[in-house]
Parts: sequence; structure tokens; C-alpha cells
Amino acid sequence: MLSNCKCHPSKNFNKARRASVLSTFLLILLPKCPFCVMAYSSAITICGGHDMYLMSNNWVSFVPLFLALFINLMLLSNWRGQRTILAIIVAMTGFTLILLIHQLMLSPDFYNFGAGLLLLGIWLNGSFISVLNKIRKKLNADILS
Repeated sequence: MLSNCKCHPSKNFNKARRASVLSTFLLILLPKCPFCVMAYSSAITICGGHDMYLMSNNWVSFVPLFLALFINLMLLSNWRGQRTILAIIVAMTGFTLILLIHQLMLSPDFYNFGAGLLLLGIWLNGSFISVLNKIRKKLNADILS
């Protein structure tokens, strides 16, 4: 039956395949488990208002510290072995920077770096390995061709 098929591949197939690379990359970056979603949303909240958190001298200034601790708890809840240990080390470094900024021991310029380390810690525990594998496969395919 297959020999009677007179179908020819369309040229649009290659265009559609190139477009799916972007969507595949976005799917790799998006968190898949509920713990990762909670950790990402907490980290994004920390990134959103460092000026407000650092300028107010009330309970609102403690929000980034609670969220950073929450991120570390979510990383522990989503245990993945050695990858989680590395992610917690990176996230605790970010938490420490935010804590030292809150206690006025560091310049507020380090706040975004601490928030970035929290995001990196979440990504390390989540889909970072998948992203590296995709990049490695793409580079190997480019080298071989």
C-alpha cells in the first residue's frame, strides 16, 4: 500500500520545523512542576520591586527574605539529587546577598545579582540540563554537517 502513495513532502515542512525551534526552547524554559512554578513566581516577585522593599522600613521590607526562603524550601521539596544540592547552594548565595543588602552590609547594587542567583538556582533544579542537552545536540549537528 505504501508504494502506491503519491504524496510528496511539502516545502512548508522546513519552515514549520524552523518555527518550532523557538516554541521548543520556550517549553524547555517554562517550569513543569508546581514547586518550580511557585519558586519562579516568588523569584519574579523579588525582582519586581527592590526599590520599594529597600526604601520602606516596615514589614514589607522583609518580603524578599521570606520569598527567598520559600524558594529554597521549594527547591528542597523538588529533590533531584546532586542537581538540587547545587541549586540550593546557588539559591542560598542569592538569599545571603539579599539578606546582607537588607541589613545594610552591602550596597543595593547587589540586589539584582542576588535575585538573579535565585532564578539560576531554580533553573538549575528545573530544566537547565534539558537546555544544555538541546544546545549540545544542536552544536554537534552543526559541526557534523
